[in-house]
Amino acid sequence: MVTKFFKHSTLASSWLKDAILLKNIKGGGLKTYVETRWMTVYECTSSIWRLKDALQHVYIHIFLK
Repeated sequence: MVTKFFKHSTLASSWLKDAILLKNIKGGGLKTYVETRWMTVYECTSSIWRLKDALQHVYIHIFLK
């Protein structure tokens, strides 16, 4: 659901990219889960964990302002 939200919201996606740059997080953006590729489960959860600070930053901008 997290990746789907950012994929379909251009504004939130832009904020996430800005937060990634601001927090200087390496490794790219969110990875999407593909049902037929079992390794994408790991990549998707790993990307969410790696981007935790950036996602929290975006959450504050979207829901708390």
